[in-house]
Amino acid sequence: MAKKTLREHLEVKNHAEPLFFIENLKKETLSEYDIKSIHAIILNGIDRANAGKYRSVDVRFDGATHNVTSSHLIPQEMNDLLAWYTSEPVTINRIIEFTCKFINIHPFIDGNGRTSRLLTNLELLKLGYPRLEYYQALDKSYYGDYDEAYDFFYNCIIESLNEYLSFTN
Repeated sequence: MAKKTLREHLEVKNHAEPLFFIENLKKETLSEYDIKSIHAIILNGIDRANAGKYRSVDVRFDGATHNVTSSHLIPQEMNDLLAWYTSEPVTINRIIEFTCKFINIHPFIDGNGRTSRLLTNLELLKLGYPRLEYYQALDKSYYGDYDEAYDFFYNCIIESLNEYLSFTN
């Protein structure tokens, strides 16, 4: 295995820890505290100054056709997002919309994608979907053990094919 940088090791470690954290939140309503806590765990040891804190500078993305939320509006936008999200029962469509809105706000200077994927996983777990298995399989694959990843992906393929066949019969 090729040598990894300290940052790469910390990113893997910091991705495993929030998995355990979100496992404890399965029965809780999503909150700003949870979002910031997940982000803080992800950036632990990587960027302590920004871990768990909304960004204080404006950012732009090359190739994007729109701007993300201005830094001074982030607290209100996140408050509005959570108020909207928790105002109705959670569905897969609502999770997808939440994820897109979260990314478009882009509340953190770094780690928005990792945070959004963990939040999506958390909300899918609440609906009974086994996405945690995916991350556990990826975690083991980092160390060269692909057995769980093979099982996970093949099972997903089989489930998809069975679902497809049920519609064609």
